[in-house]
Amino acid sequence: MDSKIIGDRIKLLMNNNKIPVTKLANMLNMSYKTLVRKLNGESEFCNTDILKLQKIFDMNLELFSNIFFNSNFDLKEKLDNKERIS
Repeated sequence: MDSKIIGDRIKLLMNNNKIPVTKLANMLNMSYKTLVRKLNGESEFCNTDILKLQKIFDMNLELFSNIFFNSNFDLKEKLDNKERIS
């Protein structure tokens, strides 16, 4: 799936959970610059990153699958409607 779409979805989760980039980078054991590149779609999240993100944001299997594998999933709509996302 498109790295930019995934990065945008992670940014939405960060905003929703009030987690700044510096804190998430620390939680993922990567530099700020590396995380920014991944969030902007300039590089991809590796499998280890994806599994850590699942734990950090406490994603259930459905949300996890939609965020990383469903190009038609509208996370913003889910968050705007205050639906439970994890």
